[in-house]
This record gives sequence, C-alpha cells and structure tokens, in this order.
Amino acid sequence: MESFLLLTVLIIIIGAFIVNFGELFVALLGVIKYFAIPLAIAGVIWGLSKLGPWLLGA
Repeated sequence: MESFLLLTVLIIIIGAFIVNFGELFVALLGVIKYFAIPLAIAGVIWGLSKLGPWLLGA
C-alpha cells in the first residue's frame, strides 16, 4: 500500500515536470520565433549588402 502511494506521488511529480517542461519548451520556441524573424531579415539585408557590389561589379 505504501509503495503504491509512493508510485502515485512519483507519477504526479513526473507528470507535472513534463507539463512544465512542455510549457517551457513552447515559451522558448515563442522567444526563438520572436527573434528569428528580425535576425532573418537582418541576415538577408546583410547578405544583399555583401552581394550587391559583387553582382554590380560582375
């Protein structure tokens, strides 16, 4: 009986940890998505500024 109770508590703790980790992962993805778009735009602009003169020169 005692081991069953312990197992139940363990499952609840692991379940809560998985849910919290899932929420953390989603939040992290949201942050990455939030930063990825400006970084992608900046990368494209930087790439064009490097390629532009080379393309005009060629």
